[in-house]
Amino acid sequence: MKKRNVAAFIMTIAVISLVSCTTAPFQPVVEGRDMEKPVDLAKLRSAIRIALGIFNWRVMSETNSEFVAEFSKGSNDEVQATIKVDYSDSGYKIEYVDSKGLHADLEHMTIHRNYVRWVNNLDKQIYLNYYK
Repeated sequence: MKKRNVAAFIMTIAVISLVSCTTAPFQPVVEGRDMEKPVDLAKLRSAIRIALGIFNWRVMSETNSEFVAEFSKGSNDEVQATIKVDYSDSGYKIEYVDSKGLHADLEHMTIHRNYVRWVNNLDKQIYLNYYK
């Protein structure tokens, strides 16, 4: 009986360690990089749309001031992230909306490290596209 308890304890610690090793701190709202003002809205809109496409974010909805996009990974979409990219003549921001399979913990401000990388790459690509 004790061997089972020890084995269960070790498995629990292993799972917790695995999850904690793959999570990273994050900010649910990432302010875009500084841009020269006033921002050309048509150019920024295009830069955002292109960046989303480059990284395989699927645009779910679009208005005159925002994109809502989703990224899915895995054969059955085991991993999903939904973001909102707001933009105006002062710049843009990327906001976390929802996710599946990314161990998001809004109370402790942690999420799977891949989400952080995806948002950082998107932020950089929007900026680069705008200034091409």
